[in-house]
Amino acid sequence: MGADLLVEAVLDENGELAPTLHDLVEGGRFGPHEQRALERFADWALASNVLINDLSPDNLAWHPSGHFVMIDGLGDRAGIPIRAVSPWLNRVYKRKKIRHLLAEIGMGKDSGRSRKPIAIAVAIILALLGLLAAQMELLLD
Repeated sequence: MGADLLVEAVLDENGELAPTLHDLVEGGRFGPHEQRALERFADWALASNVLINDLSPDNLAWHPSGHFVMIDGLGDRAGIPIRAVSPWLNRVYKRKKIRHLLAEIGMGKDSGRSRKPIAIAVAIILALLGLLAAQMELLLD
């Protein structure tokens, strides 16, 4: 009941669905090569403007060429897409999601708390004001 995106399936060398990060970790197949690929994915995610919604071990597939592919959880589910208009807030959110992901697969510690709640609140308010200004401009035109 909304916008969808259909993409090509990520397959392994045998034409089967590629294993997820979860599959690799649970199967003992997550080694140094895969860890470096996950670090490259995290670097890319932080540097990009892509909105990542559900970064979990089940949503990262291992491509046979040696990199991870996000297979679900892109975009912003919020009614007011604040992260779409605030690259800074988007990066903060993605850093948190990456920390959670690493903790989930046993590669890092996750405090579960933001280190800069006031800065985040200010960024949200500024993003909302920007959205309001854009809507006002559209109404006045």
